[in-house]
Amino acid sequence: MRRHMPKRMWEYRRCARILLSVTYGPMINPQDGSLVRFSLEALGLSKLVDAAGAARVARRYALKGINPLELWYEDSGAWVGLRAKAFDGSVICYTPTPL
Repeated sequence: MRRHMPKRMWEYRRCARILLSVTYGPMINPQDGSLVRFSLEALGLSKLVDAAGAARVARRYALKGINPLELWYEDSGAWVGLRAKAFDGSVICYTPTPL
């Protein structure tokens, strides 16, 4: 049986377990309910500048599919960044801000 997962990138432990497992199927796009097929590539440690302007080193992953994007996670499992291209070609970057 194949399982689907919602496309919520901030849930590292769940994403890592599912994304790195070949037994899971596509993700579910929360915007329109469509299935998103993907492949994942671990890109190693990479520098990222967060919303506050602080540089940090985190693990970077490339999620490849119809709408490719890059994700960053700290070793603690905290999500620290996302970068993707918009339909018009512009680059969208998300990083959390400290509470």
